[in-house]
Amino acid sequence: MDSTNDQRASLPLAIGPLAIFKATLQRHSAVYHVIADVAKQYRIPYVHTSRSSVAMETLIDPDRSVVRWLELFPFEDARILRSLVRRAEKCRFRAIVLTLDENAQHINTSLEDSQPARKESFSQPDFQDLTDDFIRAEATAIILNIGPYTPFEEFVTQLTTIMLYPRMQDSVYAGGSCFTEDEVAELVKKGIKRIFIDLPALFGLIIDGGNGVSNVLEIYKRKLPNS
Repeated sequence: MDSTNDQRASLPLAIGPLAIFKATLQRHSAVYHVIADVAKQYRIPYVHTSRSSVAMETLIDPDRSVVRWLELFPFEDARILRSLVRRAEKCRFRAIVLTLDENAQHINTSLEDSQPARKESFSQPDFQDLTDDFIRAEATAIILNIGPYTPFEEFVTQLTTIMLYPRMQDSVYAGGSCFTEDEVAELVKKGIKRIFIDLPALFGLIIDGGNGVSNVLEIYKRKLPNS
């Protein structure tokens, strides 16, 4: 897979993943294609989720400048994960986004067949421990999602803490459903290279299709430094 740092992108944004809207989108699978097309027009990544009803093969684009990433989730059977990664490579996806929820225990970098899952789990993972796990796993980038009850100021502090790791200075991204224009501008000023949006893009699509998604991106763009 290519590096996630694509300098050709004109905006520090990415659209997706849309996994949290799966139940609704399953009835309107064209949504994924429309949003992917708008992302292509703006030369920003579209993050497709493996939980979508739309096969990644339908998103193959002959234009090799298109930036598409695939969101995956940990599987107990590592063979499934390997199979999805191989499919993503054939479909020209540039990167894999491995999403870990609050029950994630550790990062298995070897992709060896998983042992039976441990029964114990925790609901609030230690932020520092998870960060250290990612660094040891030599992750290309870290995408930190803001929690539903996390104050924005605390979220920014967490992002800047990760950026203290020398290898992560240019590889820390911010994920969240609905950052405001001012929040996106603030994150860019703090040095965050990529901000993920999904809910605003979906609302824009509901209002005016692909044009609505474009309008959302233009609203963010007007607030960005040096735009």
